[in-house]
Amino acid sequence: MTDDEKRRLDTDGYLVLEKLMDDALLEQVRVRVEQLFEQEGDSAGSEFKQEPHSRRLANLVDKGEIFERIIQTPRVLECMEHVLGPRFKLSSLNIRSADPDNGWSQPLHADSGAIADAEQPTTHQHIGVPCTSTTPGGTSRNSSIRGGCCAPKCRTG
Repeated sequence: MTDDEKRRLDTDGYLVLEKLMDDALLEQVRVRVEQLFEQEGDSAGSEFKQEPHSRRLANLVDKGEIFERIIQTPRVLECMEHVLGPRFKLSSLNIRSADPDNGWSQPLHADSGAIADAEQPTTHQHIGVPCTSTTPGGTSRNSSIRGGCCAPKCRTG
């Protein structure tokens, strides 16, 4: 990470990592995700949580090598280490795809129920938006997390 990226992550609480995946990997992820939604049908995401107006998949690390590759992305790991320190672990890898214009919202939160700690963050949310759309709002449904949960001033995670 550059010094500027570290500063932005510390100050703003988030960092946009553009072009995190090359086009080939992104397409492989999209294909695998759609395969899983089709295979799991109405049970998709039931290992964790289902909710109205969204599609969910849970426990993705157990559902294909492609997801193992994703959790080992060096740039993401650098951000995690910057926020949490060198010793951290993956809690879960899930997908939540909110239906567009559904009127339903879910606030940014930590599934672990972590309690604020004045010493160090206990969790870090990585929100991936794998979309190449350039239409207004097409790629930024999750971009309004300014001051989000990995900022030093927000110790809940």
